Amino acid sequence: MTRSARRSLALASLAALVLVASGLEVRCDGADAQTRTTIASLQAEIDLLGLRVAMLEASASGFELKGFSTASVRGDGGVLGMTAACAASFAGSRMCTSREVLETTTVPNISVNTEAWVRPNFTPVATGGNANTVALDESGVPTLNSANTNTTAEDMSCRGWTATANQGLVVNRNGSFRLQGCNNNRPVACCGP
Repeated sequence: MTRSARRSLALASLAALVLVASGLEVRCDGADAQTRTTIASLQAEIDLLGLRVAMLEASASGFELKGFSTASVRGDGGVLGMTAACAASFAGSRMCTSREVLETTTVPNISVNTEAWVRPNFTPVATGGNANTVALDESGVPTLNSANTNTTAEDMSCRGWTATANQGLVVNRNGSFRLQGCNNNRPVACCGP
């Protein structure tokens, strides 16, 4: 069962539990204290399940790495240009985020020994050894700009996928991440449901 199917099933189950609990509450207005306590306990469990489903939805897009695009794109190709390269290679796919690659459970067979563009997914700003802030991707790749000082997200995404003079995040077929120059044509890491 796919992540999106599991998520849909969980949401449907949660909705059914909420309806049942609401119905019990309405029908049990005159119930004894033990029944009211049981209903309150069930409501608390339903609320907790709802929170867990929301957290799962927030942490997982339901997309996994499907492979690398056949077409290659430079770092200034834009996210939509990179997504178009993915859609042409894998129906319903788009450019991966580093989190989606990290959460992939069905590992595709990628025969080409190359690196592909991947969108960074930033963790909260960390402090570098030189007391300057650094941008840190969830993959663990940090970046410092050319002056070795403060960095921003654009220093890891070819300046928002618009430039060729900077660096962008790439991943290889083994799931190793690093920064590479934006002036080279590379395939795109493609994720889909």
